[in-house]
Amino acid sequence: MLSTDDEAYRIRKQLTPVFYDVYYKVFMRAMQEEGQITPILEMFLNFGFMDVQMVGEDNANALYDLTEHLDLCNSEHVYTMYEWLKAIYEGRKEPSKNEFDLDYSQYLLENLKTKKITEAQMKQLQDNRELKVKYEIQNMFTSGNRATYGKITTFCPILGEYDLINSVEKMLVTAERLEEVINQIRKIDFSVFYREVLFSDPDKGINHENIMKEVLPDIILMPNAGTKAMMWQETAGVKRDTSARFMFPVFTAVDLEDMMIETMGRYRWEICRKIQGVHWNDIREKSLTAEYCDYMQFYRKNFELSADAKEKLKNALFRAKNNYREVFVKDYQNWIKYESRGSYRLNKVSRQILMTYCPFSKELRNELKANPMYQELLNRYDIQSSRSVKRILAVYDKYKRAGGELNQDLRDNLLYYQM
Repeated sequence: MLSTDDEAYRIRKQLTPVFYDVYYKVFMRAMQEEGQITPILEMFLNFGFMDVQMVGEDNANALYDLTEHLDLCNSEHVYTMYEWLKAIYEGRKEPSKNEFDLDYSQYLLENLKTKKITEAQMKQLQDNRELKVKYEIQNMFTSGNRATYGKITTFCPILGEYDLINSVEKMLVTAERLEEVINQIRKIDFSVFYREVLFSDPDKGINHENIMKEVLPDIILMPNAGTKAMMWQETAGVKRDTSARFMFPVFTAVDLEDMMIETMGRYRWEICRKIQGVHWNDIREKSLTAEYCDYMQFYRKNFELSADAKEKLKNALFRAKNNYREVFVKDYQNWIKYESRGSYRLNKVSRQILMTYCPFSKELRNELKANPMYQELLNRYDIQSSRSVKRILAVYDKYKRAGGELNQDLRDNLLYYQM
């Protein structure tokens, strides 16, 4: 199956649509039978298993045993593909966007505009559970499964022995493992999942107050043994306080922390782009993406960069094919893995931008304060934070005197600035 010759490619191409068609039919059958499915079907829906000979007898037995412990791969924000589709079918989640950045409602609207469906049909399809599941399988699942596998030219959605380079128990990506690496990174980049949202209580004197709210991502485990993770979308819908959607393979031999840092770097860039809208690269509207674009676009004229730093950035842009986001992601990886420990990897300008928009946690900042390379940046950041805390406390004090009560969101906002 890993062969790159024309015959193997043709077979894989024929098998792929059959796999997803069977997957949809098996899933719908499982829903009709209210989730009462056999371990063999659970192996198929959660791991992509279809044939004992393809995975080997020992692996097949191990997968069979894993079906009794599928709860290990599910939590509040972590889902196997089967559980994710089930959440969509039951209306707890909405389908993801397709490759043209259209969610399910926008897709129906596009079909209405092109006269493929009538208004009456659109209303009927809006709450069609089967069609929502099919939309997710045909778009996010089909694309995400191939992308997280990592080797696009030899991708086959049916699980094979050649991909299981270690025992399935060791390669299994559990909710606990994912949450552990996320929390480890959040201890460094504490603000990564915080978003600015609006709080309003005009009767108590607050008309418009922007507060920071943490929104953790949903992670969907693709039924493959892969090497890549990806961020599919930065929010679940129009609202800012909805979860991003990350995808990971359900089995991997790659370091999960490395995969997560890279995914978070892309998320950092894309959530900023979404929030800034058309101003995402406009330096007059200060933001992470705007400052990074300005830095990379005009680095040759930047007197703060040494000749060596300019040459390194030139090479980084060449390797990234002039994709500014990919250069940022590499810098973000270095920021989390090395700079957070006081090991220099970035130049003065990129370090300053990252400290402004991806600051280290208070504990790390205190550790790095003795380091002359960080001292000025950290002192400046602490002064700005102190001002923010002082202003927020004044607003809260006035709010409480007017009879307002600090809810969890307001308390979390204060904690964010104190961190």
